[in-house]
Amino acid sequence: MSRNDTGCGLAQRLESARMTARQHADGGTCFHCTPDGCEQNAWAQQELIQHARRTPAPSEND
Repeated sequence: MSRNDTGCGLAQRLESARMTARQHADGGTCFHCTPDGCEQNAWAQQELIQHARRTPAPSEND
């Protein structure tokens, strides 16, 4: 949940996940990173994987 205790929608979660993934691309880090890895980046990768499974692939006729 957000800091003001209101939920966020799918679009906001995906945007956060994309920004986190970009931050970690090419060996980047964030303030959540530890020597054992980054829970924030693990969350982001999982969100992006789950969304990819929910999104149907475009058909050749589209």
